[in-house]
Amino acid sequence: MYFVKHYGVTMRCINVKHLNLTICFRRNTEIYRYNKGGAYADNSKIKDLIMLCCKENDDDAEEDSLRMQSLLETHNEPGTHEWKVQFCLYKQFIEFCVLNVVGKSRMKKMGENYADGVRETYEDAIKPTDEGFAMLCLEDRWRLWAKIAEKRAEEGGNDGTRSLENKDEDDQRERGDDNKVEPGTANLSKYSMYGIYNTQGKGFVPNRSMARLSEYRKKIKAFRETENGKKMNDEIRDWWGKKYKGPKMKMKRVVDDITLGTDDEGDAFDDADF
Repeated sequence: MYFVKHYGVTMRCINVKHLNLTICFRRNTEIYRYNKGGAYADNSKIKDLIMLCCKENDDDAEEDSLRMQSLLETHNEPGTHEWKVQFCLYKQFIEFCVLNVVGKSRMKKMGENYADGVRETYEDAIKPTDEGFAMLCLEDRWRLWAKIAEKRAEEGGNDGTRSLENKDEDDQRERGDDNKVEPGTANLSKYSMYGIYNTQGKGFVPNRSMARLSEYRKKIKAFRETENGKKMNDEIRDWWGKKYKGPKMKMKRVVDDITLGTDDEGDAFDDADF
């Protein structure tokens, strides 16, 4: 089961092959704050990520290209302005997207209070499939989430913290005067919830969705093998480890103080009857 929260969005996915989703908006969504502009947008915790998602999911975006590839740029030299921008973007992606795919219980093991033999590497805590699924969700749902935030702002008396009245927020398909959806009409999503490639169902369309997830996974694996990718993952681990340290007290590695004197003693121990 995947359990994902994006920008105040809670998304539960049960059955990975079909990716059936339940989504609800929580209080003060980041997209709504960003859309208000001015200081609200400047203070958004994921301003850079929102800008990237809006750019890569607009109507002019090349349909077959993978989204979020600015995260996987390999030509930025560590220490340069471009690398720092990429690092900032990656931190937002990890904290507000990937965290909720992986879960805190696994990611906390990157905390610096864990002993060297216990503390997990970035690669151990976060798998390419985890990052890939987060990217897939952003591609699938971004335009839908943006439209919902926009409609909330238009609804009288709604400060963005409440669901739209008398409407299934996830279903933004156009309806006629009789409030019925025209056959074949697509939602603003892509792979799920009556989206462009799945007009007949709510869950992710299996074949196309899994193929897309596989593409993301391959790109992420390739990025991790580059010097920039290794540096990025190490820096993310150190940043996360300082922010979420793990245990309150520094853990020490436990070493067994029992030593076998000879090989014969070891053999006797292995052969003993208990």
